[in-house]
Amino acid sequence: MPATPATWTRRWRPRERLARSYRSGDLTPVWVPNEGSEALRDLVRAREGAKQDQLRARHRLSKFLLRSGQRPALGVKAWTLGYMAWVGSFASRR
Repeated sequence: MPATPATWTRRWRPRERLARSYRSGDLTPVWVPNEGSEALRDLVRAREGAKQDQLRARHRLSKFLLRSGQRPALGVKAWTLGYMAWVGSFASRR
């Protein structure tokens, strides 16, 4: 079955547009990552997700402690070893 002019036009136009873009310099080179760099990107994304989860958990815990009226001693900065020992003292009370 011969191709109809409409089919030929549909196939030709994208090629023509791509050729024009190439000649005018509108196309930019693209880098396709290899397996090693993809694995590194996945690792970075997983670490970012874990850090966000950690931050949310810290906020939940600190807000819970504030709602229950618990405040660390003066001079104890949040999420230092002293602060973690203070938080751990609640777990040992149970």
